[in-house]
Amino acid sequence: MKNINEFPQDQIYQLWKSTEAISSPELSKRKRGFESLIEFDVVRRSPLIAYLLATRIVEPDLT
Repeated sequence: MKNINEFPQDQIYQLWKSTEAISSPELSKRKRGFESLIEFDVVRRSPLIAYLLATRIVEPDLT
């Protein structure tokens, strides 16, 4: 399993943009950010991103 720092630089940029998107006021942007983070499987690699996702998972619009 890769550590988050082992991702290519362009993917790290995308990971942080996706992380930023999950706090957007726009539902579609939050959904895309959430899906992107799950696709990258970054939750197991970054405690910070795991925490941010865990605090957003109770949002009814994302389920």
